[in-house]
Amino acid sequence: MPRDPLDQLHSIRFRKPGIGSKSVLNPDQEKDFSRFLINALGPDVFVISTGLGLDVYYTYKQNCSAFITKNLWLFQETQENNRPVMLTEENHGRDVLNYFGTVVNTLVSYPLLLLSCCKKFMKQYHGIPHKSRLHILLYSSFQYHLHGLITDAKVPYVEKIKKLLNESDALDFEKFGDHEKLVNQYRKSQNLN
Repeated sequence: MPRDPLDQLHSIRFRKPGIGSKSVLNPDQEKDFSRFLINALGPDVFVISTGLGLDVYYTYKQNCSAFITKNLWLFQETQENNRPVMLTEENHGRDVLNYFGTVVNTLVSYPLLLLSCCKKFMKQYHGIPHKSRLHILLYSSFQYHLHGLITDAKVPYVEKIKKLLNESDALDFEKFGDHEKLVNQYRKSQNLN
């Protein structure tokens, strides 16, 4: 039986305890951390900070969460002995896509944060010169979840988000009706490399 191409998909979220706590990394630190991880793990890395925490998505043969966690502090402003407590949550394989959908659905409860994250996600995605399979998979999943929320009229700022999606290189949402279709799209993109 062939291996599931999503077996190498991983994510880890870092967040500080409490509601409304300060972000894990500032924007410049986030960019530097992302570059570091790309140099260490390869191009299949996506780092994004939301009001819910700092999310790292990556594909790699093995789980690198311990490596990522150990090196995060290098990019924080605090000294080693003053490091704040950091909560982490890991997901692997197909659970990453489920988790990603949960993140999008959770952001709906925070309308301004959702709009801000949509803009940031799309800006980051479009700023990547050479998009990897991971980037395309996450973007497709993001669009799919947003489209579902818009269709069900469950998302605030519908018109603004629709405008953002229309201005982007939106993919055909019908292709991404479920995870199996996403996996098939991912497999096809793997065969091109």
